[in-house]
Amino acid sequence: MSNLFASHITDLMCSFTWTCHLLPQENIKHFLHSFQGCTNRLLSSVYQDICNPLLVAGSRALGIISKIITGPLWRNIECKTHILDINDTLTALCSFLAEAKDDCSEVVTGKHLPFPEESCKIENDIVMGELFKPDETDVMTIQVLQALFSCMLNLLDRQAADHLPGGKYFSKPTDISAESKSVLKHNKLPEFFFWSVGFFVETDEWLQSLDDVTRIQLINDSRKEGKNIRLKFKERLKTIEEKRVETLKLKEKEISEKKKRVLKKKETFTNDILFFGLWQSREDIKLKLEEIPSNAEKKKALKSQLNFRKNVFFTKSDKSYFLFSSKKIQKTIPELTEQLCKLVDESKSVATIESSSSSSFHFLSENNKAQIYRRNIYW
Repeated sequence: MSNLFASHITDLMCSFTWTCHLLPQENIKHFLHSFQGCTNRLLSSVYQDICNPLLVAGSRALGIISKIITGPLWRNIECKTHILDINDTLTALCSFLAEAKDDCSEVVTGKHLPFPEESCKIENDIVMGELFKPDETDVMTIQVLQALFSCMLNLLDRQAADHLPGGKYFSKPTDISAESKSVLKHNKLPEFFFWSVGFFVETDEWLQSLDDVTRIQLINDSRKEGKNIRLKFKERLKTIEEKRVETLKLKEKEISEKKKRVLKKKETFTNDILFFGLWQSREDIKLKLEEIPSNAEKKKALKSQLNFRKNVFFTKSDKSYFLFSSKKIQKTIPELTEQLCKLVDESKSVATIESSSSSSFHFLSENNKAQIYRRNIYW
C-alpha cells in the first residue's frame, strides 16, 4: 500500500492552495487612509494595485477559487472518511472545471458551484458575499477564472488519474478498500510524528551526555521555570497588544491631523481661485492678465492657478511646470504664463482622449490569457 498511496491527497491539493481572499476594497482603502497611511512605496503600491481593475479581478478570481474549491477540499480531506471516498469529490470537481473553463458567468455570481452542498455557507460568509457581488470586474474575473480552470483541469487529470473515472481505484475495489482502511487522506499526522521523534531523540541524547547531578538539576529547574515562563509570555502578549492598539490610535491621529493640514492648504488655494477665477484656455489667461494692473498681482494670480492645478486637481504633468523658481532665481511673468498655458493645453488633450474612450471596456487580450495559461500549465 505504500506505493499505492505514496503521494497523499494532501500533496495533490497543495497545487491548489492559492488562498487569496478578496477583502472589500473600501476596507483596505479606509485602513490605508485612516490608520496606516501610504507612508512608503510598498503601501503606495498596494493602494495603486487595489485601484487597478485587472489586479482586483485577479485577486477576486483567486478568492473565489479558495472559497469554492480549495476550502471545501481541505475540509473534505480532514474529515474521517475512507481515502477512496475522495474519488467522488474529485470527479465532481473535474465535471465542474470542464464546464466552467468555457463559461464562468454563473460562477462569479455563486450560482454554479463544484460542491452544491457548500452553497448554504454563502449567506453567512462576508467574504463570499463580497466575492460574488456583481461589479465592474465581472468580465475580467470570468476570463481569469476560465484560464485558471483550464490549467487546474489539466493538472487534476494528470495527478489524480487513478481516482477519476477510468482509473484503477475509481471503482473502489473491495480488497484495496479493506487494505487501505486506516490510510489517512492527509500527511499532517505523520509529519508531526517525524518532527516530534527527531526532537525528542536529540533532546534525550543531549541529556544522557550530562552527568546525573547536572541532568536532574536541569530537569527540576525546567519544571519550576515553566510556570513563570508561561506567565511572562501571557504578560508579554498583553503588552504587545496594548502597544499595538496605542500605535494605531497615534497613527490615526497623525493621519487625521495631516489631512486637516492638507485640507486647510487646499482651502487657501480654492479661495485664491474663487478670487481670480479658473483660467481654462490661453484666451482666458491673456484676458485675465490684462485685467490685473500690477505685476505682483499677476504673479500671485499665476501662482494660484498653478497651485490649484497641482494640489487640488492633482494634474499629472512635467514637474517643472509647477515651479516658481529655477536655480534660486524667481521666474518671470512670461515664464509662469507659458507654464500655465502648457498645462491648459495638456488638460484639453487629456479631456478629448477620455471622452473618446469613455464607453470602452477593458478586456484581457488573447496574449494576456495565453501568458496566464503558460504560467500555470506546469503546476
